[in-house]
Parts: sequence; C-alpha cells; structure tokens
Amino acid sequence: MAKRWIKSAFNNKFVKGGLFFTLANFLGGFLNYLFNSLSGKLLGPAKYSEITALFSYLTIFSLPITVITVDIIRRLGEKGKLRLSYFKMGEDWFWQRIYHWRYLLILYFLSGFFLPRITNLSLLFSFTLLVLTIFNIIGVIYSAGLQALHLFGFFSFIAIISVIIKLTGPLFVYFHVGELDTIAVFIIFSSLLGIVMSKYRIDKITKKIVAKSIVINKRLIALIFDRRIIITAISLFAINLLNNFDVIFVKKFFPADTAGIYGSWSLFAKIIFYVLSPLISLSFIFFSSKEQKKLHRKTLFMSLVILIVSGLILYGLYFYFGRFFVSLIFNKNYYSIIDLLPKAAIFGVLYSIISFLNGFFIAKNSSFSLIIAFFVFFYAVGLFFFGKTMVSVININLFFSLLSAIVYALVIFIEVSRTKNFSFFTKED
Repeated sequence: MAKRWIKSAFNNKFVKGGLFFTLANFLGGFLNYLFNSLSGKLLGPAKYSEITALFSYLTIFSLPITVITVDIIRRLGEKGKLRLSYFKMGEDWFWQRIYHWRYLLILYFLSGFFLPRITNLSLLFSFTLLVLTIFNIIGVIYSAGLQALHLFGFFSFIAIISVIIKLTGPLFVYFHVGELDTIAVFIIFSSLLGIVMSKYRIDKITKKIVAKSIVINKRLIALIFDRRIIITAISLFAINLLNNFDVIFVKKFFPADTAGIYGSWSLFAKIIFYVLSPLISLSFIFFSSKEQKKLHRKTLFMSLVILIVSGLILYGLYFYFGRFFVSLIFNKNYYSIIDLLPKAAIFGVLYSIISFLNGFFIAKNSSFSLIIAFFVFFYAVGLFFFGKTMVSVININLFFSLLSAIVYALVIFIEVSRTKNFSFFTKED
C-alpha cells in the first residue's frame, strides 16, 4: 500500500513540480546567498546597503505586478482545461495595454532623478530600480503563466539561470572589473533574460491557440476595482511591507554602515522563507485549484508543521553556530549581528507562517487575508516612533509578526473546528 501511495504521489503534477521547484530553490537560494556574500564582502556594509535596499524597494514598487501574478494564477487555476485559451486571451490584452500606455515611459524615467532624495539610493541604483520594475511589469504575464500552466520545471530552470547571471556581477568585481555599476548591469541582464526565455517557452505552447473566441468584457478600470483585486492588492501590500519596510526604513534614517549591517541580519532572517518558498508558492497554486480541493485541509496543517520544525532547527543553528555563519557568508565587519541571529530565525519563521496562511486566504478569496493589513499599519507607525536603534527595529519586527501569526492561526483553528472544512473561507464570484 505504501508503494502504491508513493507511486500515486509522484504521478501528481504538484508533487513532481514541487520536487523540481524545491531542488531548484535550494540551488537558487545557495547562489543567491553566494551573490549576497560576495557583494557584502567585496563592497563593505555601506555599499552593500544599496543592494539590500534596491531589492526591498523593488518588492514594494512591484506590488501591482505581484497582485496581477497572483490573480492570473488564481483565475487560470479556476478555468481547468481552458487555461491555455484564457491565458492567450490575457496575453493579447496585456500587450494592447502596454502599447497604449507607452508614452508614459518618458515621465517614468524622468522620475529617476528625484528618487535619490526619496529613497536614499544612489542615482545609479535609482535608475536600476526603475528598469527592473519595467521588466517585472513586462515579465509578469509569462512568469505567472508558467506557474498557472504548471510548467514548474521550466520556471525553476529560468530562476536558476537568472541567479547565475546575477552572480556574475560580484564575480567580475572580485577580479577588479567595476563595482556597484557592474553588479547593477548584471542584475538588469538577469531579469531581461528571464523574460525572453519565459516568453519563448509560452509562445511554443500557445502559438496554435486562438483566443478570439473568448471576449474580454471588463475594461481596465473595472478590473482595478474588482473585489478580488482590491483584497489581493491590500493584502500583498501589507505582507510585502512587513518583509521590506524595515530595510527601507533603516536605509533612509540610519547611517550607511548600519543599513548594510541590518541588511545582513535581514538576509539571515529571510533564509527560511527563501528555502521554503517553493512550498509557499506551490501551496497557493494548490489551494487555488479546485481539482485538489479534497487535499486542502491536510496539506495546510502538514505545511504548518514543516514551517515550525524548520524554524526550530534554524534557531538552534543560529544560536550555537552564529559566528560560523556570519564568517561564512560575510566577514568580521558584520560580527555585530551574531548575538541577534536567534531573533532572525524567529522573525523568519513567523514571517514564513504569515505569508503561507495569507496566501491560503487569498487563494480562497477570503477577507481574512486583510488581517495582516490591519497589523502592518501599526507596525509602520511603531517603527517611526520607536525604531531608534537597530535592536529596537528588530524587536518591533518580532512583536508584530508574532501578533499577526497568532491571529492567523486562531482564525484557522476556530473556523476549521466549527465548520470541519474550508467552506467558511471560500467566496465564489
């Protein structure tokens, strides 16, 4: 019976896709940490803060793209065997919108001259941020499409190739070819290559699909004010603020060296999220799929157990081997975070749990995905009033992430106990 269960599991596209996704994520995570390690060691805390702040700002700037990605995955997941036709329809509509608004690019790039005053980024990285945001907008339809069409293997392959290209930047710096400018060029190129490869793969699949039989009745303004879009946007904005606003806050109001050191602490905190992101990403696609509905409850609780156990392991590693990890990934310039690493493990696992449960609620089209939005407002206010030192910023992170995770868990526990299923959370259009 066990043999039959294993065979059945590996015949499931989510299991196979999850295996590809997980293996690729471990490799991609290792390469990403190598990128950060080399950049931190070669540039020092002050210049390294440019990179950490860039990716935090990029996450916030790309919020509309994230919302669209999530909604595409969810909507295509609901279409079952009609996914390809609906994707082709969406792709055609997407490029029409891009062409229609092309003249706004002039004003968009002119804003780059004002960004340094607002973000405290250099002029170079301000324009890098704008270019990457544009690439994210263009690439959203294809990255979302690859996931929604369950092409997990190719999606993982692209992710690895992109990280390898990005890693080439600090390798060039190691051989004394440029500094921040070289790293910026390779970051941009890695993003562009991902778009080209994704579009090529999608085009091969959809070239014979005719989308004219499906008519879009909603204009852009109607899509923007769609209930699901609004809830998803607010929820994802809040979850991204919890993960990135602290880095942006420290970059803006603290000295450059402190910002770089805090960025290294944040990197250690996010390692569990990066390692387990295949679980979180796949779970959203899984919970969006009606075909897998019978397994939703069991998958939810098994995933939570995995997240908690992983967090406990990471806490132990940081507590006993903190100096080793800081020396391995960075150098002695970052030793001041050694005693703070256990807190990084706690924040990392709490954020991962919040992100996972929030994704579950979004997939179910539930208003409970707005829980994090309620807490993140007070989180931001708390940083401005009480975030006077690096340690106080870390403690504020821990307090609000713990509070949010407890509320999410209580909602899940109470409602599942009461209804014995997830029908309470689901709202059909």
